[in-house]
Amino acid sequence: MPGYPGLRHFKNGILNVSQWTGTKHKEMQHVFMGLLVGAVQPQVLRTARAVIDFIYYAQLQMMHYFASIKSRGSANRYNTEWSKRLHIDFAKEGYRASNKHDFIQQMATWLDRQEATACFGQYLDWLLRCESQEELDSEDLDNDDVDESGHEKVGHGSASHTDVVDDEVSSHSGLPATHLLAVNPGFHWVKLKDIVTQFHTTDFLTLVTRFIRCTHPPPEQPTLPNATDVFDIYKWLSIHLKDLAAVGHIGTLQRIRAMPLTLGRKHDSPENFDTVLVRSESEKGNQATKGTCLEDHLHCDHSLPQYLVYIEWFNLLRSPDPDSGLCFVTRSSHHNQPISEVVPLCNVVLGCHLIPKFSTKFSPAKWNHLKILNNWKTFSLNKYIDLATFYEHQVFR
Repeated sequence: MPGYPGLRHFKNGILNVSQWTGTKHKEMQHVFMGLLVGAVQPQVLRTARAVIDFIYYAQLQMMHYFASIKSRGSANRYNTEWSKRLHIDFAKEGYRASNKHDFIQQMATWLDRQEATACFGQYLDWLLRCESQEELDSEDLDNDDVDESGHEKVGHGSASHTDVVDDEVSSHSGLPATHLLAVNPGFHWVKLKDIVTQFHTTDFLTLVTRFIRCTHPPPEQPTLPNATDVFDIYKWLSIHLKDLAAVGHIGTLQRIRAMPLTLGRKHDSPENFDTVLVRSESEKGNQATKGTCLEDHLHCDHSLPQYLVYIEWFNLLRSPDPDSGLCFVTRSSHHNQPISEVVPLCNVVLGCHLIPKFSTKFSPAKWNHLKILNNWKTFSLNKYIDLATFYEHQVFR
């Protein structure tokens, strides 16, 4: 199964799971539809799709519950925390404070004293708030916000905050507000030969040169890279997803990885190159893709005037399958070699997950998640990988 940030891999299969929990069911349903494609009859596939779609749509249609619960409280018989809390406060704590003999009278006395103490505590808090407000009002009258020269005084804290914000903005000023990179690149001054071997980018220099020539046509004479140059490379890109208040997704970031194999003292960190959707001008009229294309093998570079991404293309996304509702895609190649390109980082729209179309005749090979992306023929674009992706991918319907 190709990798995706946060995707759980059942390394021993699902038949050996002794107890299914709600969390495990959610993790399994992320890939369930993609695994059924080509392995079951169309009627079974449509039934499974209807069930999973209902689960996802039900989560997206919960917006009105928030306002209703805040204004009128929880639905009747749907919340036991309130009565359970009262049982602890009024029964258990009171009984523990008694000597266990004639405890009812002692519990009633204990509750009366607790209520009196709580009321007196609230009175003290009110007095403290009143005194604090009076002190603030007197300070406002005594302090002068203008110095002798007539200029407005600026506090040190405000200046420091402004400086930090300016540094953050200027660090990646060439990126849209939705795209975030680390302050410093993960790999500094990487030589061309290391980029080719570690990041599997055989035509990196040629593609970068082509991109610069296209963006600076004659009579401009831009500086072109050569084999002795070094480059800064980022390991990941984060993209702000749309807020989904109904399911608690506020300010959620989607991380896209571009990490080569890293050797460690005890364990090596595996390589991860995620697949993404890329904005394509030539695809604006395609109703199935809405102006996006699929690509693999992303890695971010910034040693040039703008942030660039090396990608390997897939063929155009097909229209959704009527049974599964998923879009299918195949790798794009020329003379058995992947078609690659260097594009601006801002063209990356969203991360995505692909599931190979295994069917019923699949024999597990000794492949990792990257090898299967490079060697398999047909994939389905997995819109069920998470709720945010399901919401975003409704554009393809």
